Amino acid sequence: MQKTFLLLLMLAAGYAKAQQNISLHLQNDKGQPAAGASIELRKFADSVLIRSGIADKEGNTVFQNINDGNYFFKITNAGFEALLTKPFNFPAEGKVQSLVLKSASQTLQDVTVQSRKPFIQQVQGKTVVNVDAMISNSGTTVLELLEKSPGVLVDRNGGLSLQNKSGVLVMIDDKPTYLSGMDLNNLLSSMSSSQIDQIELITNPSSKYDAAGNAGIINIKTKKIRQKGFNGNFSVSAGHGKYYKNNNSLSLNYRNGRYNMFANYSNNNNKQYTEMYALRTYFKQNGGDSSKLEQPTMFGNSSTNHFLKTGLDYFLTTKTTLGIVLTGNITNRNGNNTATATWLSETGEIDSTINTRSKTPFDLKNGNVTLYAKHAFNKNHELSVDADWLNYDINNDQLFINESEFPQYYYDASRGELPASLKILSAKADYVWKMPNNTQFDAGFKTVNTKTDNEAIYSLSNGGPWQNDPGKTNHFLYNETISALYASMQQKFKRWSYQAGVRFENTTYTGTQLGHGVRRDSSFSNDYTSLFPSGFISFDADSNNALTLTVSRRLDRPPFQKLNPFSFIINKYTTEKGNPFTRPQFSWNFELSHLFKQKITTTLSYSFIKDYYSQIFFRDSNN
Repeated sequence: MQKTFLLLLMLAAGYAKAQQNISLHLQNDKGQPAAGASIELRKFADSVLIRSGIADKEGNTVFQNINDGNYFFKITNAGFEALLTKPFNFPAEGKVQSLVLKSASQTLQDVTVQSRKPFIQQVQGKTVVNVDAMISNSGTTVLELLEKSPGVLVDRNGGLSLQNKSGVLVMIDDKPTYLSGMDLNNLLSSMSSSQIDQIELITNPSSKYDAAGNAGIINIKTKKIRQKGFNGNFSVSAGHGKYYKNNNSLSLNYRNGRYNMFANYSNNNNKQYTEMYALRTYFKQNGGDSSKLEQPTMFGNSSTNHFLKTGLDYFLTTKTTLGIVLTGNITNRNGNNTATATWLSETGEIDSTINTRSKTPFDLKNGNVTLYAKHAFNKNHELSVDADWLNYDINNDQLFINESEFPQYYYDASRGELPASLKILSAKADYVWKMPNNTQFDAGFKTVNTKTDNEAIYSLSNGGPWQNDPGKTNHFLYNETISALYASMQQKFKRWSYQAGVRFENTTYTGTQLGHGVRRDSSFSNDYTSLFPSGFISFDADSNNALTLTVSRRLDRPPFQKLNPFSFIINKYTTEKGNPFTRPQFSWNFELSHLFKQKITTTLSYSFIKDYYSQIFFRDSNN
């Protein structure tokens, strides 16, 4: 027994000794780490693959538990020659190796080296979706892209959530859209996926970004063509589900030594159909059922969207760039809905039935002008300045026709005209200082003024002439100014990295409800200032494992529609009303994530929300 145990112990020791690690360091011919290089360890005898990996940010990789034998490395990286090493006898040699990759341009004159990014990448602090990496993204809209993105949910009303949290700030090229709900839905539906490079999902943004958005930020980055000369792209796609749809886009670009001009246009037409079932139960004071309202509804809408983005970059000097970008969007949507409302007694018998037909034509026109300048004082100091003007004009009409045959004939109709305009002026400046020891300091300011003008003109009919309905007619004005300052610092060590920053924001707003014959003018206002710290610390345990802890304080301001104390008609039995006393909600967000082999991410997150607000349903005691 002792001899057997001793033999097993010797075999185990010999096995442990035979399995050892190989450490590899890669750099390019400029002495920089070859981060992201693909590395394969193969047997010399038959080229069988033993291990594969990707070089980390420092160009390092470790292969563990390698048996004795003869091996060689095959290494590839975009823009560099493929490298096949000489065979080495492990473990006598090759335990620690340092290799250099040569630029492909040094030996290849007429060959273009291309690499394909993975569909999803985990970059420090955010998830990046590379649109062109998945062929099924071709011919889709940006809204459909978001529906495929990890952790993003899109509801029927156009609301977005990120990791099951609502309150997402949507940006295009680092600029907020200032839209929400169906207005945002319509904008994203008008943009073609062929014009999008990446989608960044940022659950805990740094202090550089606006503090708005409890759930984080979705940043949609459009394509930038850097090839000289004239080039373009045209795409046409069509599909058929229950209804036909098509999506078309055209991209043109001309670039020379001093100018870069571009124009992107997209158009799509589609028709949608949705079925919804709602059941309301009304209770007695003793808790028993009083009555029920059953409402199956069929929603149908068709839409046509046009999106245009054009601009000019002027390279004034090698250090200074000036530019202008013009963006326009036109959306036309027609909704035709039918619903049946059935009142049931507490015993389940039908008390009455009302059939509702509704039409909701919607038109949106959006224009945006951006002026920007960027200047690099030297390789370590850079300043960028942006100014934006945005204008949205919305025409939204409603027609509701209610008819009943049981228990007796009944007819009424409601008609609403709901024009709205949104005007935004913003300016910002960002300064970057690249300091020694892999340290970077960022600072900047931003100011935004938003003015909205919303009107609702309602009229009623019982089968005769239309009559004004002053009780539902409303005219609401809203003026908001947000001013911000921020500063942050980040540093990178061999395995550790961190970022810490703080953002200061002041918000002032005034809402005014204009009076008419039956209602006087009324107004409300608010002014508040807050600090929003944020940061992360990251540790690369080895080439396969990385841990990151992030923390941030954020807020979610109620949109101006939710502050308007006027009743917006949804159907005969449902209206929506804002509350001018709704306060912004603040949240502390914590997230611990583990990244394995640059492929699998495991996340544990926790949020604490103060002054939480939400939409609630209640029965109107007056009606």
